[in-house]
Amino acid sequence: MSGVALRGDVEVAHAARVDGEARGAPAIVIAGGAADPAQADLLLVWSGATWFSFYYNTTNNRWQLVGDPASRDGYVIKAGTPVFVQRRGAGATAADKTVVFPAQGS
Repeated sequence: MSGVALRGDVEVAHAARVDGEARGAPAIVIAGGAADPAQADLLLVWSGATWFSFYYNTTNNRWQLVGDPASRDGYVIKAGTPVFVQRRGAGATAADKTVVFPAQGS
């Protein structure tokens, strides 16, 4: 099965990552983690019936579902699954305004 997995990494400026490291896939980089999901960028993932809202909690240093304190590091997003990124801020630099997705087929 191909896909990417949520991973508990923090890059520059609390960037949150979705990373297929085990398969060598590039990361989806979201630059807006926060302790409060109302302030964090959200990664919305279609479950087949509803949208899951993930955010990177910078206090707990892990991915979580909105409303659920359990760690979601390692949650696998299957290839072809619809995702949306909800940005909470406009960003000050080009890097802040960019969401990087894996290349098709990676």
